[in-house]
Amino acid sequence: MPPTRASLEELLLRHGAITQEQLQRARQEQKTLGGELGRTFVHLGFITEDLLVRAWAHQMGVQPVAPHKTALPQELLQALSVQACETFGIIAVGRDPRTNALIVATSDPVNPVHLEAIEKAIGERVLAAPATASSIEAAIRGHYYGESPKTEPDAESEAQSPFDRSEEPGEPEESQLATLLARIERLEQETSARDKKIIQVLRTVGDVLVEKGLISREEYLRRALEE
Repeated sequence: MPPTRASLEELLLRHGAITQEQLQRARQEQKTLGGELGRTFVHLGFITEDLLVRAWAHQMGVQPVAPHKTALPQELLQALSVQACETFGIIAVGRDPRTNALIVATSDPVNPVHLEAIEKAIGERVLAAPATASSIEAAIRGHYYGESPKTEPDAESEAQSPFDRSEEPGEPEESQLATLLARIERLEQETSARDKKIIQVLRTVGDVLVEKGLISREEYLRRALEE
């Protein structure tokens, strides 16, 4: 696993996913009940499991996976028995091109004890690919039992995560939007009628660019807020 660039709580705070008050409460809960801090955030309802998985992936410098949406070749399915998949909550999703280590989707990717137990059970080295438990379960049911998923287990992952953006710290989107609107209103009050029309045109152009996917909403807000 690549060296981490920041702790999980630092990443969540930096991207506005949790507050300092929520972090303190989660730490108190962790002292009482134990367990991993990220799971405590999920247990308390501060973040979703999907967001936790994306944060882990961001921290590890890898991409999260959705095995229930992935076509897996037969040789990968044969690399793990269904019993091993169900016991450890994993499914094979690839092999490392350099080392040939088995890449497994797991909802516990930063737990070395969990990974060591998997390696001991299957007799080969594994690399972790972060995934939600619901996606892994749906993949096992689909790939090994031929079942179709009744619902999309992590449809939320289609929405943009704060960890899909730049790692540079910044204001949450709602705060950025409010600041941008306030600035536009101030400019409209201070400028002439001609300049007001120019501002309105620029705002319309920005909306069109976002709608057509030529620029992300976050990038548009960031540029608009630059002095």
